[in-house]
Amino acid sequence: PASFDFVFSIGVMHHDAHTQTVFNSVAKLVRPGGRMSVWLYRRNQWWQEIINSSLRSVTTRLPRHILLPLCHLGAVLGGIPLINRTLNKIICFSAHPCYQNRVCDTWDWWAPRYQHHHTAKELTDWFHAAGFTDITELPPEKTNTWYRQLWLWNLLPGSGVNVTGIRSVQNLPNS
Repeated sequence: PASFDFVFSIGVMHHDAHTQTVFNSVAKLVRPGGRMSVWLYRRNQWWQEIINSSLRSVTTRLPRHILLPLCHLGAVLGGIPLINRTLNKIICFSAHPCYQNRVCDTWDWWAPRYQHHHTAKELTDWFHAAGFTDITELPPEKTNTWYRQLWLWNLLPGSGVNVTGIRSVQNLPNS
């Protein structure tokens, strides 16, 4: 506890049954004055959440030999410009430039038993409660105006909330 200068988690905590419990456990590892950064899946619009939760209710129960080819199909679709800018705003599959990353990203979306979606406010509140200061929500890496607007409107399934903060040297919460 309280021994790490920098802790980061990218797309892991939301795959546990209790995301906040994992967050709190990891936060205790950061030393006073140390930094923690966390990226979690973003909660999207209600209708996207319904569509993708329904899809995941099927994909999470599929055997690997059936799911993997579907992830490859998602990766193919993610490489088609018109489709990766439209259909994947409704059904989540990766549009990463690298084919193999698209397969892995799509697997990460469709396979895990748990997948919780969170808001920036929710994650920021966790940082505050865990005794962090200088808390900042980091914008997405893509700077395209249209992408940024879709992200602000929570219309990008698979996008995330990315927050960073510094563990306060004073007023640490009780362990």
